[in-house]
Amino acid sequence: MGSSSLDKSLLAMEMYLLLSAILLSLGLFGLIRSAIWLLPGLVWRDYWSLAPAIVLSFITSAALMAPYRGACFDFRDWDKTKWILLFFLSGLLSGSLLYPSSILIFGLGSLGPIIFVRLCLIFRQPLSRVYVFPNFLRYLVIGSFAGALLLKFLWPVSQAGGHFTDAPIF
Repeated sequence: MGSSSLDKSLLAMEMYLLLSAILLSLGLFGLIRSAIWLLPGLVWRDYWSLAPAIVLSFITSAALMAPYRGACFDFRDWDKTKWILLFFLSGLLSGSLLYPSSILIFGLGSLGPIIFVRLCLIFRQPLSRVYVFPNFLRYLVIGSFAGALLLKFLWPVSQAGGHFTDAPIF
């Protein structure tokens, strides 16, 4: 029950992260902006374990912080402090998905959305400041992030017979 159950749990979490990040990114950002963060995975294999967690964390932190006014998520009146807090929270959330004790993952999780926003500007596909979506989208995004956390922590426990002491958590 050692490494094979841990490998299955990591594979299940990575597939869940990849699918939820792709679907949410396509729904929120569109095809071209989603391709901006998806295409580097064709040349860098380790990218697939990191990028979906960063994108899902960025979308989740934006959904947590965005004010909902007039049937839309409105980012127009944000100052630099709120954007910095958004990138910081994205780093914390991506670290909690991958390796909670790693400063490198926190740094990449904080810098990843900044790089994504800059790449969108370079390719002349700037992100919108207003997203017209129903308010339940916030709970859908938070639920998908919570599902990834549950896969990370509960799958190894269920494979080890339901005891926290026997399960490899990280």
